[in-house]
Amino acid sequence: MIEKKAYAKINLFLDIENLRNDGYHNIKSIMQTVDWYDTIQVEKNKTDGIKIICDDKKIPTDSSNIVFRAAKAFMNELEINEGILINIKKNIPISAGMAGGSADGAATLEALNELYSFPLTPEQLVDIGKNIGADIPFCILGGTKKISGIGEIIEDCPQIPKCYIVCAKMTDSGVSTPQAYRELDNIYCDFVGYNYNKKNYDGIISAIDEKNIDKICEHMFNIFEEAIAVEHSSVNKIKTLMKKHGAIKSMMSGSGPSVFGIFTDKERATALCDELIKKGAKAKVCVPISK
Repeated sequence: MIEKKAYAKINLFLDIENLRNDGYHNIKSIMQTVDWYDTIQVEKNKTDGIKIICDDKKIPTDSSNIVFRAAKAFMNELEINEGILINIKKNIPISAGMAGGSADGAATLEALNELYSFPLTPEQLVDIGKNIGADIPFCILGGTKKISGIGEIIEDCPQIPKCYIVCAKMTDSGVSTPQAYRELDNIYCDFVGYNYNKKNYDGIISAIDEKNIDKICEHMFNIFEEAIAVEHSSVNKIKTLMKKHGAIKSMMSGSGPSVFGIFTDKERATALCDELIKKGAKAKVCVPISK
């Protein structure tokens, strides 16, 4: 049996360049891996096909699961016909904008590659992953990365300075990423097309190069907050609580509704996390990691 950690991500910056003719959106983003993870266990199974089990009943275990699709793509690539059992142990909040599903898909590809004695390079795994989910390539590579295109263009970026990142999501809320994009299109559509008001991407790149956490926080941005925070009151409630506890900056991750706050003081971060959990949130004090 092979076991892998499937690490979540946050978006330190997320903006939309334009709506493409194929219906997808070109983005500009800075993604960061954090140490909140699901666990993926993969082993060969005597029965035919791919079998998935999960400790969270909300997660489908049929062919609609991104883990199933990742395993199927890997096995098709190598013409493997053996049975595979995949056990998913969930910790990352679901439908939260933290790439929990993509992280699981990426970890599945890595686990299968190890199970079969590494027949594929990381680059080949990325090529498989990008056809399954836009965030899978990043989840394979991890760390701090510049993301563009529809998520498939990934460039190295200096690691952000040491800090404490409180990630939280109220357990009764979730967001569909396609629906979030539709909401944004409704906001930015006018008579001549889709006019997205692009923010200062170069500013956060410079701040990361300087390893200045205050400047990084100053330039953090997520365009999805405009559409999601209106319908999900938990976003602003969590942000208000984070401000009360002294977060340098708090912001929604991805298409939400998870929120993260940046701290340099671990005690303040821990106190916030404890209060969030008491109020019914799923929360964790994380640190940025390079995978």
